[in-house]
Amino acid sequence: MQSSLLTFLGLHAAASGQQPANYAPAFLIANWLYAYCALSTRFSKRAVGLDHNASPREDLSKYGDAAVSAGKLSRRRLAQIQRMEGAHQNSVEGFTFFVAAGEFLFCALRFGGNWGSGYLPPD
Repeated sequence: MQSSLLTFLGLHAAASGQQPANYAPAFLIANWLYAYCALSTRFSKRAVGLDHNASPREDLSKYGDAAVSAGKLSRRRLAQIQRMEGAHQNSVEGFTFFVAAGEFLFCALRFGGNWGSGYLPPD
């Protein structure tokens, strides 16, 4: 059971003649959608009327308190959108690191650790 799970995840050598599955493209696409779409605050800000295209990064700091005073949203909802904006910024910044780590892992598994042999895959 454990070896088949490790093989499924691509962390263990597959049986002879079988190529281990490569899920890197699916993980990259899913992480991109999460970082750039799911955590985007654009939809939340448009729903409460805080979306200013001239300075979208400054929307909450410039207009957030005024929107709370005007009754467009509650203080709790404003804090939630601010936290969501921070999570979005963190995930976008970390996406490049995620891609680099995935590429490094793919190369390490593909070449079997033979870094000194001219990057040739083992026979």
